[in-house]
Amino acid sequence: MPHCIIEYSNGVNENVNIEELMVHLQSVIVESELFDPKAIKLRAIQYQEYLLTDGVKGFLHVRLKILSGRSEDKKTALSRQVFQAAGQLLPQEGVILTVEIHEMDARFYLK
Repeated sequence: MPHCIIEYSNGVNENVNIEELMVHLQSVIVESELFDPKAIKLRAIQYQEYLLTDGVKGFLHVRLKILSGRSEDKKTALSRQVFQAAGQLLPQEGVILTVEIHEMDARFYLK
């Protein structure tokens, strides 16, 4: 844990190296010291079909699925750190960046 899932629209990868982004986000998550570095999992999903509002060229959404039990302050800090790190590698104007922390109930997570 955690699972870091990067979802992005077609074309974003023309201006952002997704593998570099995953490595960068992995280092930010490790530096948070909230997780065992060996347990961090990252993956990226490119969307071919989507609908955006006028003027928006694309999107990049980072979802962190973490087990319950961390304070609100720690989750807020992690969300901000990931947002800032992703924003550093997303210079393209017109691309919406969002970050979400999804807390999973540890009682129901199996691996």
